[in-house]
Amino acid sequence: MMRKFNIALIFDSEVSQRIIDYANLLYKKLDSDVLLGINSNPHMTIGQFSVEESIAKLVWEKYKSTIQELPKITHAGITILPSSSGGAWIEISVLKSQALLKLQEDLIQTLLPYGVLTNDIGDNYRPHITIAHTTTGSEFAEFPFEYK
Repeated sequence: MMRKFNIALIFDSEVSQRIIDYANLLYKKLDSDVLLGINSNPHMTIGQFSVEESIAKLVWEKYKSTIQELPKITHAGITILPSSSGGAWIEISVLKSQALLKLQEDLIQTLLPYGVLTNDIGDNYRPHITIAHTTTGSEFAEFPFEYK
């Protein structure tokens, strides 16, 4: 049976906690169906794909062997994007770099015999950390724009 998998960068505990703390501040002001620290840990997706479960470990082992160095992540502010299902996605933008694009390209090459990435790739790739998905679009009057 095909399942969806995600290969992502995770952050050290201090950075993760700061992202979760900011997200919790948002959740006090906005209704969100994404809850960091409860449903998900902060992460930045490199690639999503669907494969047979028995293939997933093979993909991970092959891909892991291609990684020589993890890139430096530069946070670039908050982005608010309208959602096709209503409300908006709230994200911490990450600057795209050649190192991130290489990680993604290596994953694409690793997946060739098994499947393809289902998220944006190449020039369309928009690295980010999702922190909330609002359930309505009129919740921004008290949006906390600043945080440590």
